[in-house]
Amino acid sequence: VKQSQFCLGHHTYSGLSADLPLFSDLWTTTTMDSEKHASTVLSSFCSASYEDALIRAFVSPSFAVIMSLSPSCESPAPDLQEPTLMNINLRDWLDYYKWRGLCSADEESISNPLALILHWPLTLYHIAAHKLPQIRPCCIPKILKIRKLVIHVVGVEKELSLLPVFKELDHLFKPELRICIYFIGRHFDSAADKVVYHLSPRLSISVWSGLYHEFLHTQKLKSELPDLIIGFNAGLAAYLTWPVTLSSIGETGVPVFFTDSCLYSSLWGFQVTSSLGLGPSSLDSILYDCCHQSSTETQSCLVLNPFRSPIRIKAPGVRWGWFSNAFIFSPFYTEDYLQQHSDLPQRMASMSV
Repeated sequence: VKQSQFCLGHHTYSGLSADLPLFSDLWTTTTMDSEKHASTVLSSFCSASYEDALIRAFVSPSFAVIMSLSPSCESPAPDLQEPTLMNINLRDWLDYYKWRGLCSADEESISNPLALILHWPLTLYHIAAHKLPQIRPCCIPKILKIRKLVIHVVGVEKELSLLPVFKELDHLFKPELRICIYFIGRHFDSAADKVVYHLSPRLSISVWSGLYHEFLHTQKLKSELPDLIIGFNAGLAAYLTWPVTLSSIGETGVPVFFTDSCLYSSLWGFQVTSSLGLGPSSLDSILYDCCHQSSTETQSCLVLNPFRSPIRIKAPGVRWGWFSNAFIFSPFYTEDYLQQHSDLPQRMASMSV
């Protein structure tokens, strides 16, 4: 099943965000320029138009019903250590499927295809739940104190067309938090530029068309920096605009994580940041990262994403597997942060390719 067809019926990604009107009953909208936001209470949760939009988003009526309900099962994972931003601890797809009622509690494999589209919000969840507290634990209490989390997602492309699936974040973050996500990318439909999509009364996604370092400049002028920066399938070595953007990100000191589809592309991302003087220069310190002696939590700058897409991407000319959002890495780690070897090479050998 093609990913685009699964989430968006039989519509394609041509004209990023052009399909969003099909799902307009799933949210309310304001604009980034509005001085006062209109009420963000969605009044149509039980309406026929809301149900129709949900079915269009998930194609299958049974999937639409499941995703419209609040989770009723317990996660099999132990609770996250406080302080945490999250409502639930999920370690991998099996934990998520059991918690969401997509498989039975005694199942040890998954077959439901929702992972084909949910790897986007679940990757964001994993970074906020497990990676951000590792590199910047001091920011968690501050976010909880002001009850607001701001995330910038950079280099956005197809993610905007998948906007309905990001509603799942409403179940994952603590209910007292207001979640403000910004999608920044270059190829959006003009009708979506500077629109704020309120997916729930506390969860919004704002869209800005342009390069991220340009957007970051406008935010600095307002003294408004994010708590976290994420770039999905970044390809840092593939685009000429990344060096300027990376330098601007480095100046902010904001925690940043990227994903990529294969190890080769991830390592080239480190080469780019190293050439800018922003991260470790030794590939050995990246491949053989670290973990704290006192903790079972891996503390590394390059890890396999437990919520990567399960579908292999065919890559001409190479034999290794490519998977959307396969690896998570933070290229601004310093070498003195890396302490001892991890099991990444061994885990790579067990990947299905």
